[in-house]
Amino acid sequence: MTGRFRWGGDEFVVLSDVDGVGAEALALRLADEVGRACRLSDGGRVMLHTGVAEYGRDGTDGDALVTAASAALKPANAGSDT
Repeated sequence: MTGRFRWGGDEFVVLSDVDGVGAEALALRLADEVGRACRLSDGGRVMLHTGVAEYGRDGTDGDALVTAASAALKPANAGSDT
């Protein structure tokens, strides 16, 4: 990746036609790709923290799904210093 990018506190949503297991696999793949493509100014890897929510299991509307994904993200953020 060339150019500039911003990190820290940015959030985005990815919608995919997969179940929770598939969503976890997709999240890991995205984190790996971001880590390979993006570097910090000191050359370190950019870390992508993810939270996964599944329609039906975690809610049936957008608000419930975002709340569930945010709750799933909290443990990753608790141990992060980035």
